[in-house]
Amino acid sequence: MNHQLSLELFDLNGRMLQRSAVAGAAKSASLDMTALPSGVYLLRIDGAVRRIVKR
Repeated sequence: MNHQLSLELFDLNGRMLQRSAVAGAAKSASLDMTALPSGVYLLRIDGAVRRIVKR
């Protein structure tokens, strides 16, 4: 069974900026944030929310 993890990136206003999926067995994943301005973002990984600061 190949479980997929969903990755969702939000701004602080709650707007979804990116969405992707990676294999649950993956050791790492990356999101391209080069086009986004510096600031604080929220990353939701299968329901768990983490804060990200882009400098």
